[in-house]
Amino acid sequence: MVFQTRHPSWIILCYIWFLRFAHTGEAQAAKEVLLLDSKAQQTELEWISSPPNGWEEISGLDENYTPIRTYQVCQVMEPNQNNWLRTNWISKGNAQRIFVELKFTLRDCNSLPGVLGTCKETFNLYYYETDYDTGRNIRENLYVKIDTIAADESFTQVEVRGTCVSSAEEEAENSPRMHCSAEGEWLVPIGKCICKAGYQQKGDTCE
Repeated sequence: MVFQTRHPSWIILCYIWFLRFAHTGEAQAAKEVLLLDSKAQQTELEWISSPPNGWEEISGLDENYTPIRTYQVCQVMEPNQNNWLRTNWISKGNAQRIFVELKFTLRDCNSLPGVLGTCKETFNLYYYETDYDTGRNIRENLYVKIDTIAADESFTQVEVRGTCVSSAEEEAENSPRMHCSAEGEWLVPIGKCICKAGYQQKGDTCE
């Protein structure tokens, strides 16, 4: 599964999961099987990004403040963007039908000064069907477009930086911060703190 943006944009992909429905036996009963749930993965997803400085994998929190791995791209000051993000190969088994559910947030282009006309609040979703892993190269002409995806609503935001507790420090190049929307709702927590050498995490403290 591939996500692609051709214009400078701010998109944060929260998580994605795939469901397959396979027929079993003569009764043709539908069986639901989970193929991928990126929200449940705590280690790095290591999806393929092209160009390498496009989509960036980061640590975040979901709406229940559970740690998740996410991807974001925000290069609104650079023209002629063509950013691709591809999942690793997903075996579909004997699935006859596959459903995809995405959760993501989009920054309101009107809230970004100086970039009107170059920011885009949509992205394209593609797929490529194959029986084996094709490696980490992305060949754009092989993918079939599913649809152009737009959010029900986008958001404006104010970024608020966090501070680490005693005996903790910011993760390298991933300082803790959260975004607050114009409606006063917290959105898109990013970054984290880690305990300093010689300390271990215990609850919300480092001892």
